[in-house]
Amino acid sequence: MVLSEKYNQANVPTVNKCCWLAGIKASFTFIHFTAILTMLIFKEAMTEFFNHCRFEKNLSAKTLKFYTIDLLQFSAFLERQGFPSVVAAIDKTHLKDYLRELSGWKPKTIKRKVATLKALFNYLEFEDHIVANPLRKLRIKIKEPALLPKALNAAESNDLLKKSMRLCCRRTKTSTAIWKPCGILW
Repeated sequence: MVLSEKYNQANVPTVNKCCWLAGIKASFTFIHFTAILTMLIFKEAMTEFFNHCRFEKNLSAKTLKFYTIDLLQFSAFLERQGFPSVVAAIDKTHLKDYLRELSGWKPKTIKRKVATLKALFNYLEFEDHIVANPLRKLRIKIKEPALLPKALNAAESNDLLKKSMRLCCRRTKTSTAIWKPCGILW
């Protein structure tokens, strides 16, 4: 059985093309490879990914909760914008639009949502539901503001110094009590 007959039995659309090579007619069958990939709907992909994370990876309930929230939010975004719900049709432009919509969120939240999408698309690529992860070539720079440590006020620093002096004096008294009977003093 030739390749084209095999895919015709699987109801995969093919296109026959003819060309002339050195006066000999040759017929080629081009298969639409996107049709060969499973046309997985995003919500089905979410369910499959969620089950994988829950049963195979044994992720915590809290992680699963946030994965669900993040993926449902992305799914709602796709529906709202009228973007395709087929996983294989989601590309960088859809993800860039989603990131623009997330611009009002805190940087840590945006990073978590992007990490969730990366995990989903990595899984879908591994399971051969998509050809390539659309997030792989997308450069995302999300800067978190640098937070300075809380400074101590004068009263707190004085209290800290007093406690350290008490500890130091106690240590000196203890070591003197131990070494004095031995005749070792410094």
